[in-house]
Amino acid sequence: MREVTLTFIDTTGIQPYIFNSNRLRENIGASFLVEEFSTTWVEAELKSLGGKIPDPEVEVKTIESGANVEVIYSAGGNSAILFKEREQAIAFVKRLSFKLLQKAPGINIIVVHKTFDWDQKTPTLKDILDNLRKTEVEAKKNERRPSVPQLGLGVTADCISTRLPAVAMSDSDVGQRDSYRVSREVKCKINANNKANKKLQAVFKQLKNPNQVSFDFPLRLDDVGRTHNESSYVAIVHADGNSMGERFKQCGQGKNNRKFITDIRALSQSIQAANIKALQSVVECLLASIVQGKLWLADGGEIQLQNVKEGSEQIFLPFRPIVFGGDDTTFICDGRLGIILAKVYLETFEQEMLAQGENLTACAGISIAKAHYPFARSYEMSERLCKSAKKLNQNQQDNTPSGSALDWHIASTGLLGTLDEIRDREYTVPLDRSKPGRLYMRPVWVTEDKHPWRNWQQFEQVVQAFSSKANSADSDSSEQWNRNKVIALREELRAGPEATENFLKLYRLGQLPGLDSKSSQLVQGGWDSDEGNPICGYFDAIEAIDFYVQLKTENASPGEDMHE
Repeated sequence: MREVTLTFIDTTGIQPYIFNSNRLRENIGASFLVEEFSTTWVEAELKSLGGKIPDPEVEVKTIESGANVEVIYSAGGNSAILFKEREQAIAFVKRLSFKLLQKAPGINIIVVHKTFDWDQKTPTLKDILDNLRKTEVEAKKNERRPSVPQLGLGVTADCISTRLPAVAMSDSDVGQRDSYRVSREVKCKINANNKANKKLQAVFKQLKNPNQVSFDFPLRLDDVGRTHNESSYVAIVHADGNSMGERFKQCGQGKNNRKFITDIRALSQSIQAANIKALQSVVECLLASIVQGKLWLADGGEIQLQNVKEGSEQIFLPFRPIVFGGDDTTFICDGRLGIILAKVYLETFEQEMLAQGENLTACAGISIAKAHYPFARSYEMSERLCKSAKKLNQNQQDNTPSGSALDWHIASTGLLGTLDEIRDREYTVPLDRSKPGRLYMRPVWVTEDKHPWRNWQQFEQVVQAFSSKANSADSDSSEQWNRNKVIALREELRAGPEATENFLKLYRLGQLPGLDSKSSQLVQGGWDSDEGNPICGYFDAIEAIDFYVQLKTENASPGEDMHE
């Protein structure tokens, strides 16, 4: 009999820890510290026992061959580790907890241990690990009293972000333009920015950069993207792989302990690689569109980017990953780029394969709001939108392969209520007493094979048809969709298909652009039915005109024709 101890570490409250601040550098530092805790710090505290984080390129000594410790996996705030002796596991957790209090106050963890016979056939390591996560970890979460940090005992100033006692000014840490009071938790987050940037630069080092763009990643929302004298919007994109929970649940099912460890490592590493590849494709798409500090668009337009320093040619990329490397990803970007970059990410993610040879798909939610709108609320909306996109797969017939989809919301004022409440209030019209009409067709599939018109290709076609720039070359045409007519159409769509038909006849516009081969009802009255429910196929495109751009991904230079 060979007894070993399985230690499982779960980080709780990751989302509030990362996203509870409106200051981007705090979000960046918090995300980095969570990952640093799960990788670098875990490995450092295991070094004395010979433990290392699994690396597919490096062979490690296994627990059954005499190793004192073996890491099954450790990333994203979760760790599963095997120890030869239970005392070693307890001592490791003490050291790790102390380091956590020192270097990342505010991160909370739950730890459970289970000693078992490695040679027993049942329960297997997979069974034990699943049981720890489902029962003991959840029980500890319910029993655990929330940590209440001690407030200042004397006369103290509070931190702007956490309301805990301030210990420093932010500018004394990083020399930023603005200065504000920070607690020890926030100070640690800000101090992590340099390491976070170095890690990010390493991930995006070997990329296609045809225009030799010198760039850096922004540390503040004002540098993510804005146009002078115009409203500034920021998009938060949250993407999550489809059926990942089920894949991990099935991984190693019915196999011995060693095979389970091998399989779950391979699955985790293939998902991480696909995630990184998709993010790299987003950056490459941006770099191919940047010339002389401007992001050139396919319709001839441009977005002036922020310079890192005055007089410098180095620019801030209007894009910044915050959470990445696991089965979910969160990045921020210029509000005008959110929808198109989410689509680029999903398309590349779909092209990757899992270690077992299975196809990958994912869904994304895009929350577009004013740059200084509460970050946590906008992130929460992006999560809800991602879940909304995933419902498309849940509504598919059994044995139908899952597909990638995206959903978005543009908040010009604020986010009052849940996603369902907002859409019931602002995007539902009384066409029929029994079946009210939906002005939105979102979420949409990324590929055309899932639905004849609720897909990205049809949405993009309609947006381009309604774009004033796309129609500028045909300004004398009687069917010209100038901006005034597009705005007027939006109001007629609210009144229903009959009002829309009358509008088209009044202005002699014939039929609505796009979708002509997909649905005669859509092009004649703007409405069709999907699963028996009236849905408008054009309102989304009109609303998104100012928040959709088509990037110019070929080499371009100022002055040449940017139309494709």
